Amino acid sequence: MFSSDSRNCSVVDYCSYNGISESTLKRWLHKFETEGVEGLRESKTWNRYSQELKLQAVKDYESGKYSLSEVVYHYNISSSTVLRKWSRKMY
Repeated sequence: MFSSDSRNCSVVDYCSYNGISESTLKRWLHKFETEGVEGLRESKTWNRYSQELKLQAVKDYESGKYSLSEVVYHYNISSSTVLRKWSRKMY
């Protein structure tokens, strides 16, 4: 279906062919751009976040001004699931 040169296909087609979501691809690209190859390695430890960062991230998300992905990227939160859990705990 695709040649080995994936530069000739759309993001949607690439994600579909490889069985990943566009949001996953975007998250991987963001990690690579901000942390390099090291950012793509599987973490062996839990990230720690200050209470202030958690509160501000939840406020920004709940404000409706920013998407879940935007807040996760802005605050360098490990995943959208983490932010959702914070939001449920605070409200």
